Amino acid sequence: MPAPTADATDQANLADLLRRHGGLDHLQVRRHGASLVLYTRSEDVNINRARLTAVSRTRWRLDMPLHTGRWQPTPFVGSLIDIFRVLTSELAPWIAPLD
Repeated sequence: MPAPTADATDQANLADLLRRHGGLDHLQVRRHGASLVLYTRSEDVNINRARLTAVSRTRWRLDMPLHTGRWQPTPFVGSLIDIFRVLTSELAPWIAPLD
């Protein structure tokens, strides 16, 4: 069985969730292998905000960035919508606009 990947449809679905939620226009989505990375552009630099990595075709694991540039795994695994709900509730301060 091939390893799961993040495809253009997954990227578009996450971008659509961001757009429909409102207040998250500062976030952009890029694909990187099996992951979808949420990031903010600031002074021509990408600032990583969260990473969703495909663990199967329908399940994603959420990681958050550390100040070192590495990723910290979280205990959150679920559908794209489940992970989005976690990001916009429990972890909302981590994806809020940078002032």
